[in-house]
This record gives sequence, structure tokens and C-alpha cells, in this order.
Amino acid sequence: VMLMVRAGPGVDAVIEQLMPLLAPGDVIIDGGNSHYPDTARRYARLARQALDAEAFEVARVEEAVPAFGREIDDRVIPNEARLEDALSWTKGCYPGQEPVVMAKHRGHPANVLVSLEIDADRVPGADTPLLEDGRPVGRVTSAVRAVAFSGIRALGYVRHAAVRPGASFQIDGGGTARLL
Repeated sequence: VMLMVRAGPGVDAVIEQLMPLLAPGDVIIDGGNSHYPDTARRYARLARQALDAEAFEVARVEEAVPAFGREIDDRVIPNEARLEDALSWTKGCYPGQEPVVMAKHRGHPANVLVSLEIDADRVPGADTPLLEDGRPVGRVTSAVRAVAFSGIRALGYVRHAAVRPGASFQIDGGGTARLL
């Protein structure tokens, strides 16, 4: 059953009405979310009852919010994930400080977290290479069938030099990815 409810407090009201009827493993797709924090709050509420909120991942990707284990791992420095505001530039030494400071003083990191619109028959998996003229220029980190937009949206890392308005890349295995 799919219910369409105007984004905002109405979504919370409908979820509350449905709660007594839901069982662990049931899925709620919050397709009309007003803001990513609303979806995150709803996801936490549903997860406490072992219900799946698929919209959490969709909204996260649509809003370009990096996640640990996907966009943030041991291959990424904070500058690449657009997390500069989370860094202290006045604090003393810390592990990994040198590449972070080098990227800042260079003016940009080597790779940049980007939002992508995917034109492909299937949703690409994590670490699917992105190619330009047959050469690797990046990788997909997360991809979902979008709700707020038709088609497939993804997050990924692309070499700074390849980030241009409207740039398009081939997806290893078929399809194209366009920078948003």
C-alpha cells in the first residue's frame, strides 16, 4: 500500500497511525520528506521497532550527506568529503593532519565528494569506477533510485581536475554519470 501525504507534520501523523499495524521487516518509504533531518528522526523512531525506513538512505543520497563506511572511510580525508567545517585549523598536531593541511593550502583536495545523476539500467554498486575517456577519474560510493527526482542519484568521489559544471563520466559496466 502506498500513501501520498504532504511533507511535514502530516507524515509523522500517518506513521503514528500505522505503527500498531506494522510488523518487523515492514518498509515505510518517506518519499515526501520536507528535510533530511525529518527523515533521520523518523528512521530512528522506526528502527527502535525493527521497521525499515528505506527513505533514510534515499534522502541521505539526495541531500549529499556523507555516511561512515560509504563516503567516509580510511581512503578519504575530511576535505574531500566536504567536512572542512568539522576541522580545527588552530588545534595542535593530530594523526592525519599533514595531508589535510596540504590539501587546504593547495586550495583543494585531490578528490571531491560529488552528487551524480545516473543514466543506467541498474543502480551502480559501491566502488564502481567512473571513467573519462576510458581512464579512471573517480568512484561511486552510494547510489539509490531517487524519490524526489526521477531516476538514479548517487554520491561519489571524482578527481578535482575532472569536476566541471555538467561533466559526464562513463560508469564501468555501462551507463553514464553526470555531475549535478
